[in-house]
Parts: sequence; C-alpha cells; structure tokens
Amino acid sequence: MTELHKSDLFLERLAADEHGHEPGHEPVGPEVEAEVARLKDENRRILESYPPRREVLAILRKVDQVRRQQSQARRRAVLTAVPVCAALGLLFTVGPGLLGPDRGPEERTKGPAVLQVFRRTAAGEERLSAGARVQAQDLLQLRYDARGLKYGAIVSVDGSGVVTPHLPDRLDGPSASLGKALVAVPSAYELDDAPGYERFFFVTAAEPFEVGVVVEAIRRLGTASGPLELPDGLRQVSLRLEKEQP
Repeated sequence: MTELHKSDLFLERLAADEHGHEPGHEPVGPEVEAEVARLKDENRRILESYPPRREVLAILRKVDQVRRQQSQARRRAVLTAVPVCAALGLLFTVGPGLLGPDRGPEERTKGPAVLQVFRRTAAGEERLSAGARVQAQDLLQLRYDARGLKYGAIVSVDGSGVVTPHLPDRLDGPSASLGKALVAVPSAYELDDAPGYERFFFVTAAEPFEVGVVVEAIRRLGTASGPLELPDGLRQVSLRLEKEQP
C-alpha cells in the first residue's frame, strides 16, 4: 500500500465518494476498501447521533442566549452611565432630526399595529399566520410595527395560563420604547410543551404604561378568545398559534 493510500485525507475522500470521480485515480486494495467501509459506517452513525436540523437549531438557540446576555450587559452599562453623566453635568438635548423625522398625529393613528411571528428552521425562516400549528422546541422570532405609536409591550400566554414577557423582558415595570417601522424583538422564543395554544398580544400607546396592566387583562381573559379589556388609550393586536402534542 503506497504512502498516498495511508493518508487520512485520501481515505476520507474515498469515504465521501470524492476521489473516485477524479480522472486517473489509482485502484485501491482490500485493506483500503475495508478502512473506507469503516469510515463510512462511522460517518453514518455520527450523522444519526447529531441530526443536522437539531444541531443547527441548537446553534441558533446558543446565539440567541449570547445576544440576550449582551443586551442585558448594554442595558446595565447605560443605567450606570446615566447618573455619572448627570453628576458631571453632561446633559444634552436631542434635536428633532437626530432620531429620525417625527410623525404627526395623523400618521400615529393610521392603521393598526402589526405583529409578525416567524419560525426559525435549519433552512431559514417561515412566517406563521394566525392558527398555524407549532410544537414544543420550535424557535420563534417576533417582529412588530407600532405604526408610529411610541410605547408598547408584547406578552404571550399558553394553554396552561403561563404568561411570558417578550418586550420588555419582564412582567412588571414600564412599557418599552418602540422602534420605527418593522423591528425584530432582540431574543427568539422557544416553545415549551404546554398544551393547547400560544397567544401573543401586542399592546401599544402614545404614552408609557405599566406592563402589569396587560398581564392582569390576560389573566382576566383566561381561555376566552376575545380581546383584552384594557384602559382607554391602549391598543391591541393578537396572534394565536395552535400547539401540536408530541
């Protein structure tokens, strides 16, 4: 057997059926064929143990975890910097053009807010319509367009009555300041095995409000399918997904 036949790279290429497609390739002996068969069997067992779809989704979940940690670190840094700047007298005002054009009252009331849900897969993203069927461990990405309203909260509830915050990332405290146009929520959301459904609510307003108001309205609604009973000035859209049982 030549030194070329002993090469790990040569054997791996044979196992991947690559070398046989090259013009003028050398025939191999029974020892090499036996080693190639062993490598093919080992590669098959590895792929069965680590399915590509599952591994890609695991990587996506890890990326989202790192993004959440980075986002929390940035928020802590901002909260630390604000009192320091104030103590140094480094207060400033933002001109109307620096954060983008302000929207007039006609634009702020034009059309309902938009809430979109995408399922992330190894092949890409799939937008889910109301009533779409999902299952445990599906990884969901939320996007919204507040249509000019400046404050909001996105909260979901599952068939077991568990309420989960998505924007902001807590169930108490003030609503979030919303971005303009279509914006993705920073962190993806992995569905658990709670039965029934997952329903997402996007509540918006021209002024800040407490997220707890939305949470209490969801709990009062229970399993009913109607809208939330909210104070005047709060608008809402919702999207419900049906959860398949394993």
